[in-house]
Amino acid sequence: MEGAVVKVDTRPLKFWLDELERRGRNLKEVNKNLAAIMVEMVDENFATQGHGEWPPLAASTLARRRAGGEGAQILQDTGRLAASISLGHTEVTDRVVEVYTNVKYAKYHVSREPRKKIPLRDFLKIDMPEFLDQATEVLVSEITG
Repeated sequence: MEGAVVKVDTRPLKFWLDELERRGRNLKEVNKNLAAIMVEMVDENFATQGHGEWPPLAASTLARRRAGGEGAQILQDTGRLAASISLGHTEVTDRVVEVYTNVKYAKYHVSREPRKKIPLRDFLKIDMPEFLDQATEVLVSEITG
């Protein structure tokens, strides 16, 4: 894949997933709900510019932006990258939940390789404890509902 992928270790959710499977639930359908949580968390990264943790745009970048960079949002000059993160860009099976972008330049923003020009702005980074809390709520609701 040319873009970038966020994968989540669901081992902490194994008890709940196993229980749903034992009850005959279609885990692929349940995992679609987990993918939706992941997409929402990535969308939040764009909305909050990495929860305020992303390095600011360089003056040279702002100068190249539309309207001289006034009101510029990090990683959102055209909106293409942010729009590429959607439920349409998920891989969901009974055992896999992935959210991805096929935007080719995405990998340069999330790569852990040494950097010279493009600062790390990992828009796919999600808060794992928060994800696991939300995912557990969804899974418990599926079991009890």
